[in-house]
Amino acid sequence: EAVSEAVGSQRVAVRLSPTTADSMTYHGAVDEDPVGTYSTAVEGLNRFNMAYLLLSEPRWDFGKYDDNIEKDPGFQTPLVNGDVYRKIYKGVRMGAGGFTPKTAVEALEEGTYDMIAFGRWFIANPDLPEKIRTGAPLNRYNRDTFYAHTEVGYTDYPTLEQRKNGTT
Repeated sequence: EAVSEAVGSQRVAVRLSPTTADSMTYHGAVDEDPVGTYSTAVEGLNRFNMAYLLLSEPRWDFGKYDDNIEKDPGFQTPLVNGDVYRKIYKGVRMGAGGFTPKTAVEALEEGTYDMIAFGRWFIANPDLPEKIRTGAPLNRYNRDTFYAHTEVGYTDYPTLEQRKNGTT
């Protein structure tokens, strides 16, 4: 509320990461009724005219499959939070967590989310929107370089233009 008053609610967004009974927990925190808890929080956010509500999907408890992304079960797991909280939240909903370009389009077309956020794919593809638009292959991300405090894994992934010009 204080932030909305200070900068205007249209410049405020909230990210929630609702868990499910079979998903990973954060720092061991467990909730007997996560849907009830998060539903109350999401309902409360309706009183603000926020830019968006970002909901992370609980698709991260399957280990890392960076050597074989196509086999990563997180990318195959059905969406949960979009459908549950779409009925409650009246504003713009952004989804995150385990989306590929194909599943992002599906979630948008089905009305599950209004927008999709990409993390790992954007790190590895600085021109991700262009690659999605043109259907170009995506660079594979290297999770071992995430948050490593060097340019490796952040500024060394090639763009389409660099690949075309051979300047990678």
